[in-house]
Amino acid sequence: MPKSSRRRTRPRTAAEEAADLRRLLPPFLLLTAIFFLGGVGYYIIGWYGHATGRLSEPWPLYECFFMTAISLTTVGYGDWLGVRGFRAAELYTIGVLVAGMGGVLYGVSELTSYFVEGHLLHLMERRRRMKKIERLKDHAILAGGGDTGVGVMRELTSTKTPFVLIDSDAEECAKLREEFPEALILEGDATEDDMLLRAGIERARGLIACLPSDKDNLFLAITARNLNPNLRIVARALAENMEEKLRAVGVDRVVSTSFTGGLRLASELIRPQVVTFLDRMIRESEDFRFCEVQIQPGSEVDGVHLLKSGIRSKTGVNVIAIRDASGRYHYNMDIERELRSGDILFGIGNPEMVRKLRMICGVPPEGEIS
Repeated sequence: MPKSSRRRTRPRTAAEEAADLRRLLPPFLLLTAIFFLGGVGYYIIGWYGHATGRLSEPWPLYECFFMTAISLTTVGYGDWLGVRGFRAAELYTIGVLVAGMGGVLYGVSELTSYFVEGHLLHLMERRRRMKKIERLKDHAILAGGGDTGVGVMRELTSTKTPFVLIDSDAEECAKLREEFPEALILEGDATEDDMLLRAGIERARGLIACLPSDKDNLFLAITARNLNPNLRIVARALAENMEEKLRAVGVDRVVSTSFTGGLRLASELIRPQVVTFLDRMIRESEDFRFCEVQIQPGSEVDGVHLLKSGIRSKTGVNVIAIRDASGRYHYNMDIERELRSGDILFGIGNPEMVRKLRMICGVPPEGEIS
């Protein structure tokens, strides 16, 4: 796509939009000054004409401003004050008309530029985007685009998980908006409190930190944890020695790119079919995916045996494992054990099946609108 096209779709920051609006301030102030000075000038000339005997009485202040208004707007009401034959007033009127027309042309030029360059559309788009974000609840915040961020966005989109992306690179934001037209993307520094608050971190379900450097992810984790102590934070670590540091500042899970890459390479050699199967469960082209749902107190399945709960018949999800509150995993589904609040069910199903499972387990829908 041509570079100019990217520039038109580039999300603008609040500072840039404020600067765009400030462009309209000088012509507005100029026209206001011309109107004010024009009226006062006519008033002074009126008193001068009265003092020198040219006028029987001075011009009223209101009529002076009215004369200025009809001169600037060229509505054609005629010689309202009777300046014809009064040389000083005639010369002053010429000055008012010339200055007024110049101010009007300047204002129209700036206003036209504001519309043509799309600044108004950018402002309206940003406000629409912010309204959507303000309505989000239990959503994910993704900090950082790039190759890793794109992969995360595809997975979140395919699983219908609402999210907000924060990236400081304007060109990267433009590219991502082209690939993900419905995505909520904010351009700015994800480590700043204000940006995280704009992304709704206080209502968010979790944060994925995949900024370009480990130091940025570390600082982001500290900031996010301070804003939302209950937030689940997952961070990428480029260096192996950063995992312990990230956990120390409150990161729940650390994904080491070197460790994960090495494990994947070995698995491709040792158990290639297992890797293929897992890939099918996580790639966007596959409808059925792995899911996990925690049973809430008082839900429909709380205190009911798995075989009697009707999960398979009601939702279609095939439960393959259970993790109890102690952290123990149960793989044999024939065991005589009741489902309890706090248990986590692991299963396979499509997004609609998972939605039904969350419902009977008492979990509110992801991205619930408040």
